[in-house]
Amino acid sequence: MFTGMLGAFILIPIIGILVTVLLFYFILKFYRNENKMTFPEKIRLLRKLVNIVIIIFIVSTCIVGLLLLLVGGTFSFMGASAGTLGILLGIAGAGIQIYFYYLIYKEYKVLINNFEQEKIFEDENVTAFKKIAKVSLWILLFHLAISLVTYVINLIMVAGLYTGNIFMFNGIDINFTFDTTVLVYFIICVILNILSVVFARAVEIHKENQLTI
Repeated sequence: MFTGMLGAFILIPIIGILVTVLLFYFILKFYRNENKMTFPEKIRLLRKLVNIVIIIFIVSTCIVGLLLLLVGGTFSFMGASAGTLGILLGIAGAGIQIYFYYLIYKEYKVLINNFEQEKIFEDENVTAFKKIAKVSLWILLFHLAISLVTYVINLIMVAGLYTGNIFMFNGIDINFTFDTTVLVYFIICVILNILSVVFARAVEIHKENQLTI
């Protein structure tokens, strides 16, 4: 089992290196050719990149699930296997996130199909854009909820270790690092919300101009 775990942990950085190199290639290629590309060509490129991201997400999720199964339970809480509970909670959390991403992907498909046909100023696109902005905020709130629960659990663990034999922990990593990337995600959510409002207004102006022609 140890050999399998070691191989899995070695595989992750190797995959990360390959993915990073591919991202460098795609981004530099886009940077060189961006001025020459038409709008439909950029949309087709976006479709390809999103498909790659989906594949990477599915593969990485499978790898994380495999690691969880290999590691298993590492501590006990009042006689129950907290490791098993952690795995179940991790699977539940991953399932919720996948559902959120599915909602975004569904609206993305609407946008990408219309944009490929150069149907830009459509009410359907406005609705899809607003839904993407809303679900992005749901994802942020979900991550904040996970962070809050994690901090509470860490606080309980510290209290248990400080007071003695209330809990039994074996090799638990207590981490109180604040994830500042949440602020970046919040800024992105605000930008998406603003863009959805701007896009809705652009569609209104387009319709008004069509009526005056």
